[in-house]
Amino acid sequence: MTVIATAGHVDHGKSTFVNFITGQATDRLPEEKKRGLTINLGYTYFTVQDKTYSVVDVPGHKDFYKNTIAGFANADVILFMIDSIQNWSEQSEQHFQSLISLSKKNYIFVFTKVDKLEGEINKQILKNKLNDHIDINYIVLEFNKQTSSRKKFCELIHNFIQSCEFDSKSPSMWVDRSFSIDGIGKVITGTASKGFDYQNIIFNLYNQKLQIKEVQSKDRKNNDDSVTKRIAISLKKTNKYYPEKGDLLSNEKIYFSKNLFIKFNDQHLKKSSFKGTLRLFFGTDNSLITKIKMINSKKEIYGLLSIYKTVPIPSFENLLIQNIDKNQYFGGEFLFSVDETQIDNLNNKIKDKEKIDNLLDIFDFLDIKFVEKNENYKQIKNLYFNKSTINQIITILDNDIDSVNKVGVKDYFESNYQISVEI
Repeated sequence: MTVIATAGHVDHGKSTFVNFITGQATDRLPEEKKRGLTINLGYTYFTVQDKTYSVVDVPGHKDFYKNTIAGFANADVILFMIDSIQNWSEQSEQHFQSLISLSKKNYIFVFTKVDKLEGEINKQILKNKLNDHIDINYIVLEFNKQTSSRKKFCELIHNFIQSCEFDSKSPSMWVDRSFSIDGIGKVITGTASKGFDYQNIIFNLYNQKLQIKEVQSKDRKNNDDSVTKRIAISLKKTNKYYPEKGDLLSNEKIYFSKNLFIKFNDQHLKKSSFKGTLRLFFGTDNSLITKIKMINSKKEIYGLLSIYKTVPIPSFENLLIQNIDKNQYFGGEFLFSVDETQIDNLNNKIKDKEKIDNLLDIFDFLDIKFVEKNENYKQIKNLYFNKSTINQIITILDNDIDSVNKVGVKDYFESNYQISVEI
């Protein structure tokens, strides 16, 4: 099941088009129906040639931007709506910059309200945007409410998606809704990534296995983990804690921290870009950033972020930073968390370096998945390290073991070297 998320300026026809291709309305809240706009995320689906496509209807209004990014987070394809009369508007630009920063690669652009337009559609603005981002995969369609064929549109979308390539993700699910149903109990929903093991779901906030009654997709029992899909999970009453919106579910325990090490997508970022109030979006959750430090290497720009709360994030999850004051957006990829006891050690290594050659210039040990193979590094199991680091540790153990014992082996090595010691 491919997951499609809508995007575009408020009142550019997102919900109308979703209703057209699915035959279902996504506005559920009374306030949404009264005001004629989408506030929360709406969900539906349609089927073409035995393929099911899930649709997340995302709010376009800027007041609900947090919900917007939550809808974008796990989408495979973006259904980007452009009013052919108003054309590219404020939230069109906001959504497009956010999506590019989140590394979204597959887009279906639809010009709406063609039946109300006098003259030709102005596609030049969109063309200019696409010329600046030649690496994205897209098609451009036109929607006439009076004459467009639902069957033809669904087939066009289906054929386009067959040409798409999707990035692999760590098996996980960010919760986007949590509610109770009479006679059923607690239910949570979200987009489960490919390979997500429904028999072994860990609620990462407490690192406890979740007790589940049933997993459903399209109102039917589901155990298929071979594709990304929208699912609803019915929970047993035996659970001590229940997930809420923004919580992460995975198949393995994930370390919590408020100190995050990330790799930025844009290699031309300047420190001045981060002056102002910054908010970090991850999965279906978000937090204000309290500190940010840029680290330049020969090939990449990295960042060490501190946020207000401790969170679990899977490695290589796409992140979005919003500079609220400047209305700017920056994308990045989460690599790993940094323990609070290691921050001083890391900051001391960073402060004297304008540019690093490799992450192992500032980290003593790193998992091999974060470092390119290099003959200058040594390897122990799944860790890379500099030979000089090991020589230094051996020297300390040979000549200053009393200092180590005085502090304690675990505390000594965790505070002086970026490594966890299991006793």
